[in-house]
Amino acid sequence: GRRERLKPSTDFDGIAAPSSAASMSATDGARAAAERGGSAASWSPVHRAQSAEECQERYSRLDPDLQQLSREELVASFKSVTCFRRRVPADEAADPAKSNAAMRGVTLAELYELETAIKPHCGQWVKRRCDAWGNLTRTVGIDWEEVNIYDISTNFFVPLAAWTGCSFMEVIAYKYRRVDVFVSHAWSHPFWRTLEVLARLCKDRKLNPKTTVFWLCFAALRQHNPGADIGKDMGAAPFVTAIQQAQQSLIIVSSMDWDLLRRAWCGLEAQTVMVSALAGHLTDIYTHVDEVYDPTGYGSDTTRIRCLTDGELPGLDIYKAHRDAAFPAHIVEAALNFALKEAQASSAEDKARILAHVKKQPGGVERVNATVRARHFLAGLLSLVEDGASEELLEKGYAALQRSSVSRVVFSAELPSPERLLRSLPASVLVLDLYDAGVGDGGAEALAEALPRMRGLQRLVLSDNAIGKSGAAALAGAFESGACSEKLGYLELDRNQLGDPGATAFAKALPRMRGLRWLNLRCNAIGEFGATALAGAFKSGACGAKLEFLWLDSNDLGESGRAALADGLFKSGKFSERLRVWGVDRPG
Repeated sequence: GRRERLKPSTDFDGIAAPSSAASMSATDGARAAAERGGSAASWSPVHRAQSAEECQERYSRLDPDLQQLSREELVASFKSVTCFRRRVPADEAADPAKSNAAMRGVTLAELYELETAIKPHCGQWVKRRCDAWGNLTRTVGIDWEEVNIYDISTNFFVPLAAWTGCSFMEVIAYKYRRVDVFVSHAWSHPFWRTLEVLARLCKDRKLNPKTTVFWLCFAALRQHNPGADIGKDMGAAPFVTAIQQAQQSLIIVSSMDWDLLRRAWCGLEAQTVMVSALAGHLTDIYTHVDEVYDPTGYGSDTTRIRCLTDGELPGLDIYKAHRDAAFPAHIVEAALNFALKEAQASSAEDKARILAHVKKQPGGVERVNATVRARHFLAGLLSLVEDGASEELLEKGYAALQRSSVSRVVFSAELPSPERLLRSLPASVLVLDLYDAGVGDGGAEALAEALPRMRGLQRLVLSDNAIGKSGAAALAGAFESGACSEKLGYLELDRNQLGDPGATAFAKALPRMRGLRWLNLRCNAIGEFGATALAGAFKSGACGAKLEFLWLDSNDLGESGRAALADGLFKSGKFSERLRVWGVDRPG
């Protein structure tokens, strides 16, 4: 009903016309108001005051190729978009804090509506491509399978912005909103593949495609004049703010030519995501290939999406090693050659601004290069080894890791060379999760050498790694010397082979580990002697009052060992009442 009432002659002019609000029924207004949390009387589809003459004047300044869609054709493209009348209210549009481009995110459901709107028209679109000699060719008509963001921008976003003064988000959404996921992608990537990648991320990360807000530059910026949204200060650019407010980032790379980080703007986004993002910010790397595979390895799922996830996925943690090994190794190899200075930009001025901004950041361009290379190297290490990568290529990855600002290192499969990896860890690591990674005593000793420089380490997981007394002694010695003693709050050493010698060594280190909240020593063959040593440390106040969770179960602690631990943990008065202990009963 509502779509039939829209008339091509007034739809875009109606952005400014008071009568446009009246053309919406009371039911439509109530529905819009309900979604925005306001009343029907307070809702208006008006974005901002502008006359038809202003729209025409702005449109006339476009490249003639971009004027090949008439106003009526633009409106017709939107006929099938059910939420076309959703316009952010004028009061929000007039508020710079609310209308900032960093707040112009879209949902996957809204992107599907875009697909519905443009798919029937791409056969009449202008197609611009560079031939093998770098010459720009121009034809009419594009097959949907090859439509990319450049095509959509040329034929739809730029004319739309020229008529309305709005970004795509401002036309299709009710309100500005905080971003959940920042997306860095190359515009040359086919649009339908981008949609499939976003859908897969929603499935993998358990995100709601109707409510999860994605920031994509093509939807957020007013494409007839994007420079006005970006501004002069790169540090305050919309994408920087969007990354800082987002919970995670998604990097979409092409499976054919790894075109993403050949673009200077994408390199700048990578710098912000991988170097400057807040701790805990996840960064997943996805690509779309032609071959179907099963990411579980058990025939329970099929997809054309390959991914390098930042840590585990909800409910799919045991499959990370299989997923990593299936990622195209040639993409990881290409990433190891990333160099921001060699990246391309639409203008020399843009590239100069980007490089000038990055040079001002800690570590400058070299740290950005190293971090981008190291992030891909860590995520794709199993894929490289599976593909038989050369020693020269692996050395390039380890060297990049040493110079990088990587903050999270997560593996849940046996590492090809744990000692080499652990000795290469940079000082920036905050989370080191090596569950069942084949660390052994040699790896533990290598890690002990690296720990003193990792002063910000907050979480260390070494579960099920066959670490014995020599590895335990090396780690305990590093902690006893003060390595990351204040920041480390989470230590998992369960299912190793510490025994009494290892427990005794850690008993000496515990007094320096004042930040521990979580300590797991279960399944370590700790006997009465080791239990008594630990009890003495706890009785003297080792770990302090911050300790809340302690696992000592599945050890042969003995009666005297349990009694000594109960005395040290529960009768000494050194620990909080919130302390929960497994393997030792609380007296009374």
